[in-house]
Amino acid sequence: VNLSRCKYDIVRECVEALGWHVDRDVEGLSAFASLVNVEKKEKDGAPAWTPAGAGTGGASSSLAANQQLPDPVQLLNAMVQSERCQIVWSDVSVLTQSVSRLKCWQRVNHFPSMSLICRKVQLGKQLTRMESLFPDAYTFFPVSFSARSDFNAVTQYCRLTKGKKTFILKPNAGCQGTGIVLTKHPERVIPSLPHDDYVCQLYISRPLLIERKKFDMRIYVLILSVVPLKVLIYDDGLIRMCTKEYVRPKGSNLKHATMHLTNYAVNKKSDAYTFGGDEGGAGQG
Repeated sequence: VNLSRCKYDIVRECVEALGWHVDRDVEGLSAFASLVNVEKKEKDGAPAWTPAGAGTGGASSSLAANQQLPDPVQLLNAMVQSERCQIVWSDVSVLTQSVSRLKCWQRVNHFPSMSLICRKVQLGKQLTRMESLFPDAYTFFPVSFSARSDFNAVTQYCRLTKGKKTFILKPNAGCQGTGIVLTKHPERVIPSLPHDDYVCQLYISRPLLIERKKFDMRIYVLILSVVPLKVLIYDDGLIRMCTKEYVRPKGSNLKHATMHLTNYAVNKKSDAYTFGGDEGGAGQG
């Protein structure tokens, strides 16, 4: 397994627990660096990743801090020729032309073009497109816009709602609840947002509740194949809950993050949050 472009220690721990071999050769970067779109992840000349185990004897601990990665095309050629690894684990998306050069026994943990469903704006666009084709089947998501490219449509929609609806704005590539804004007037807020795109959605003001609190469900799915479609659903999942009882959105509570957002990173800071004492215990935490 090549983990050269994986920063998560838990992946390495799982690989080693299964008794699989981790490619610890620095040149093994060839098995991965060519598969990712490095340009999308690097800004201001900074490296787009930090290898798991760096500085602790991991796969890339011997890399100098200022060492440059080899050319991605050369790395891909080296990977195909060496045939060192059966699995390549990537933290980011992969390129179609690179995946096409994998051997029949090699696997990578991403499908090409996954960003079309893994980025909030693109996912909203794909769902809206599918809704236009299958209106009866795609009724499970709220009205969605790109804050940038659909700004005129947002403004027109807000005129129709006359400030009576609540909208939620989320950074396109954001996580852990950072940068999220609830507002009655997105057309006024959007111009002041950072340059990165946001998804603008109609906020679901009457959600399902558990003990008068908002919650969401994490269901883990493994897609083995697209054509033919093969999907495995894990028996267990997670429920994330807000720590503050829900009240329908109004001007005085739009900034109450622990009432409206179920993100763990947000609610763990609340005094009302309860940490589970047994990590393996179902229903705790």
